[in-house]
Amino acid sequence: MEIQYINIALPEGSSVYVFGSSLNGNNKADLDLLILYKPSICPPSGAYEYHYEILKKIKQRYSVELDITMLTYDEEKQLGFIQRENAIPFIEYKQNSEMRIPVESN
Repeated sequence: MEIQYINIALPEGSSVYVFGSSLNGNNKADLDLLILYKPSICPPSGAYEYHYEILKKIKQRYSVELDITMLTYDEEKQLGFIQRENAIPFIEYKQNSEMRIPVESN
């Protein structure tokens, strides 16, 4: 069985951060993610659908439940969420500059 890799790009205008217990290794059952997005590109009413594919791939890759927080960049700035929660960019969490998801080939 050959394994292929699929490169995943974030939707335009979006950023993903990791925060919570998954950073200190206490809870490997879920992954707390913060998704920042631009409402000019992605209306808030469609934010989850806009990011569905990347969330599906992350869940598949890590085999964990995802706890998602979605904020616009302005909301994050007002709340100071990244600083308050000590969130780090997802790319740093992975310790890799490119997310590659293995998928079995038929």
